Amino acid sequence: MANKKRPSWQLESKHQGGVFGEVQAFALPNGLKVIVVQDQSSPVCEFQTWFTAGSAWDPPGKGGLAHLLEHLMFRGTVAVPDAGFDEIMEEHGVYVNAATWLDWTSYRASLPADALDLVLGLEADRMTGLHLDAEVFRSEREVVRNERRQFVDNDPDGLASELLLETLFGTHTYSRPVLGTEDNIDALTTADCRLFYRQVYAPALTTLVIVGPDPAEYVLPLVFATHGRIRKKAAPTPIIVPPAPLAASISLERRWPVNQPRLSLAYLAPDARSPQQVPLKVLAEILAGAESCPFNNRVVEELALSLSVEALCAGMGVGGIFEVHLEPREATADVMQRLLAEFDAEVARLATTGPTQADLDAARNRMRISVLRGSIGVEGRCSLLGEYQATTGDYRNVFGYCDALDAMTTAEVAAAAAQYLYNMPRVVLRIYPDAEGEE
Repeated sequence: MANKKRPSWQLESKHQGGVFGEVQAFALPNGLKVIVVQDQSSPVCEFQTWFTAGSAWDPPGKGGLAHLLEHLMFRGTVAVPDAGFDEIMEEHGVYVNAATWLDWTSYRASLPADALDLVLGLEADRMTGLHLDAEVFRSEREVVRNERRQFVDNDPDGLASELLLETLFGTHTYSRPVLGTEDNIDALTTADCRLFYRQVYAPALTTLVIVGPDPAEYVLPLVFATHGRIRKKAAPTPIIVPPAPLAASISLERRWPVNQPRLSLAYLAPDARSPQQVPLKVLAEILAGAESCPFNNRVVEELALSLSVEALCAGMGVGGIFEVHLEPREATADVMQRLLAEFDAEVARLATTGPTQADLDAARNRMRISVLRGSIGVEGRCSLLGEYQATTGDYRNVFGYCDALDAMTTAEVAAAAAQYLYNMPRVVLRIYPDAEGEE
């Protein structure tokens, strides 16, 4: 009997995810993973490449390297020089974009379904054949410098975000600015980019996510013909050390050119895989998800202390952050302190008695709608699956999030508030307008 041909890919998991449809995940022999969702509602396809390597992987003193490399990935390969990549994509009606964050770098393409073979070939080519020309490198490094000036150095929101991460995470790699500091950017070289490119753009750190009208039986042979030919190689060890807890609260005060004072709080939260992520996200929604939220209503409407309230919980690969942002109506220490006291009183209430069932139900409904909106289109669905795969190591955790949200109780929200916020060390950032910012 003749030997059967060994399959070129292996089905690792399959999940029927409600509005997500049937999600299938495959592994190629070189270690690359492929997630496929068939959606025949339109002839549009979303194709994304997620590398499990972001700014937290930048070597010491080389901050901004992952982000600079993201820029250089659009500047040509040996086979398709410089502007050729963008020209070919535009000619075939393909929209491309990219992003870098702490745990990942992603490349995204929205395309007509009949262009998938073309896009796969171009993406596989730049994953292995990037041409790092010295002149192009200098040009893109200057673009990144200007990006930093625009979105951080001259933007109080960007400055505040960097300062909170730096202070909260201390010596951990999550404290490094995604864009790098100006000194970091100036120190980067083509040799740095080449080494980083060779090390982290490896199949073992790569996941392709494809959502479109074609079934996996059609998509997988195309993927194998392009990405399956990429050589298997050793990849760096993922970051597994969690950030150290804060020993005590840290208070910061800045005078920046802003028109409105700001009060920001940041707490350490668990990583994206933790079961506590969902109740903390619900807690953030209960605090500030709508104007009718009790805390928002009290400090904005009843006491007129703040113009707005924002809260969020973000989980990363080995840690997380819970943030609260307020806009005091007056730039005085007294108003800042009253706002802080009101927030602490609300946290104490939530930690001891929990939210009302009505507040929990309202928050949960808003969050369900958010997930639904994000998963209806091919782009949103692709991004959710890719981010969960890159951040948690398993795309199926997005479904676990939905299940945990449905099962959430007021007692679980209270427990999360007590464990992570109530009397816990935090970073408090007070921003006052300087002479330029005052109206």
